Amino acid sequence: MSPTEFELIFVTPDIDGPGDMRIAKVEEHLDIVVESHSGLTLATVTAEGADAVTAALNAAAVLSACGLPVARTYPDLVTRQDIADRAEVSRQAVGNWVRGERIQSDPFPTPVNLVGGGAWLWGDVVAWLRRNDHEIDDIEFPSINDHARIDSALLRSTESSSTRSGHVELAGERAGVLYAPSVAGSNRNWPGDSFQSNYALAV
Repeated sequence: MSPTEFELIFVTPDIDGPGDMRIAKVEEHLDIVVESHSGLTLATVTAEGADAVTAALNAAAVLSACGLPVARTYPDLVTRQDIADRAEVSRQAVGNWVRGERIQSDPFPTPVNLVGGGAWLWGDVVAWLRRNDHEIDDIEFPSINDHARIDSALLRSTESSSTRSGHVELAGERAGVLYAPSVAGSNRNWPGDSFQSNYALAV
């Protein structure tokens, strides 16, 4: 089974503008766009993996090795207007979707935040659009549970360096790193109460 490509957004340290050499290093291994908004520096990358957690931790390892340690993920939240713009429909159409006036058999995703009329996780919206025959790029996005698992793993890895083993090879081809659960037998379908966020870097 071929790996899936995910779009991921991370909060990283400030950069020294578009000429920052750390970005150039990352570009040797990952596609990356870095932007600053209201004091936050956001790195958007595309990375492959068997699932969103694996892809994100692979990408975080590369960013860290290139001098851009990841603080946390940044959920891609969208408003009704954002959804209309990205899906290339009217805002009225989005309002109809949200109210369930068009596709009652498949309710629109629940917003993850109610501020300003609601904010939705873009990945949830993309999944709904695909189910309802809207053309969207093939790239995948992490779910809200994926974000929680990724952030938990990132926090644990920064708190205890003893959970990491090996090193990241960045020479030559794109980095071939893999984050794997440090507890044998874990897999993508971890139940919420048994998820192990203690990751070891395997190379």
